[in-house]
Amino acid sequence: MARTCRLCGDPAAARDAADRACACAPVTVDALQERAAALAALGLESDAERAFAAVVSRCPDHPAALSNHGAALFALTRLDEAREVLTRSVGLAPDAAESWVNLGLVEMALGHLGAAAEALERAVALRPDDPRIRLNQATLFMEYGRLDEASAVYDAILDRTGLERADAARARFNRATVRLAQGDWHRGWEDFEARHALLPEGTTHLPDWDGSAGAGRVLVEAEQGLGDQIQFLRAIPAAARRVPLCLIVAGPLRRLVRDWLRVEGLATRVSVPDGVPDQCVARCALGSLTGRLEQTEPPIFVPYLGSHRVRVRSGVLRVGLCWGGNPSYRFDRRRSIDPALLACLQTVDHVRFVSLQYGVTTLPFAMEQPPFDDFASLRDIISGLDLVISVDTAVAHLAGAMGCPVWLLNRFGGDWRWFPALRSDGRSVWYPSLRIWPVETPVEPRVAWTGLLRDVGEALTRLAEP
Repeated sequence: MARTCRLCGDPAAARDAADRACACAPVTVDALQERAAALAALGLESDAERAFAAVVSRCPDHPAALSNHGAALFALTRLDEAREVLTRSVGLAPDAAESWVNLGLVEMALGHLGAAAEALERAVALRPDDPRIRLNQATLFMEYGRLDEASAVYDAILDRTGLERADAARARFNRATVRLAQGDWHRGWEDFEARHALLPEGTTHLPDWDGSAGAGRVLVEAEQGLGDQIQFLRAIPAAARRVPLCLIVAGPLRRLVRDWLRVEGLATRVSVPDGVPDQCVARCALGSLTGRLEQTEPPIFVPYLGSHRVRVRSGVLRVGLCWGGNPSYRFDRRRSIDPALLACLQTVDHVRFVSLQYGVTTLPFAMEQPPFDDFASLRDIISGLDLVISVDTAVAHLAGAMGCPVWLLNRFGGDWRWFPALRSDGRSVWYPSLRIWPVETPVEPRVAWTGLLRDVGEALTRLAEP
């Protein structure tokens, strides 16, 4: 009963059924597994991990239990533990494709792309017609920059009949990132809309805005991460020229956005409420505005959200430094830099570093640490810097949006918006003041960052020379 409810998309009923089964004696391993799976489906990741761990403690050599526990550890970004558990699982059951997939994803998150490729190839060999396995393999192709191969996989999946809605949506959305990375804007933004089928339904039931002008207010809802929101906010002025807007953004961005709208003379045209949105006649996701406005390529860049003041050099270069993103992101191990590796930068002469890292108490070396509690206060700090050096975080997006010089330290592969196919001179097509410093080879993160930071230090030395 619990399994049936879970497969039918009712994880709450599945948990209730599993709880009843677990209340009976003797308790079966299947009942415990189903209860843990229901918790995972409900998004109760910590509870699910403990439940799967309990199953493994009863059956330490149960391959499926180990695989499920490894997946739960991966969801909590406990990557080293997940790798150990999943390695045991595939050792016990080398014909279990799902375990190889889970191991491949963990290896990918750890930056072991060669090991990830081997694991996913094993999974594909075992279940060559499974679209979910091929989707994961195509993601790895994109990490290697093999965009045409990734696109071919997505096309092949979408050509199938009887494809589940979620698999089709994921293939279309992933294909969107390939197309956008290649500069295929029109088809890319079309496919980008598929993400809505992968997200929870909103609380409003307004019709979608079709991009036409009118007097009724349109609800624009932010989505995805803070950096994504900053990138897509550039479309707000163009949309506001067509219709009045009610803009919902993440709390840390509200004061920043209100200040910007006031400077742009749009404060009466675009409201940014703290709570219940204004009365609206239609809705549009923030990331969909570009497509609705039929902007087939990024518009001519104009700094937004703030302006960067060109400083008069006084012999010392003021450089902002951000080395880490949200640690709960599953692939943060590859994106963020171990602070200990930054010590090589402290020997650069004529530079004063300023920490732009939120929520840290220990710095990698002595530097200024101005307080900030939202992105408006971060904007004020950035406006007084000569350069921002950052990994792929919202800090880089904000500095780029302001027109501040940015050196983006980008992991191997990286996000679609930083792909070199978009612009050949190393600058970002989205933020012309942002220069991308990519890791060039698929080596372990620590090795990769060590070499890149050495190059950055040498370039910074040349830049800082009086």
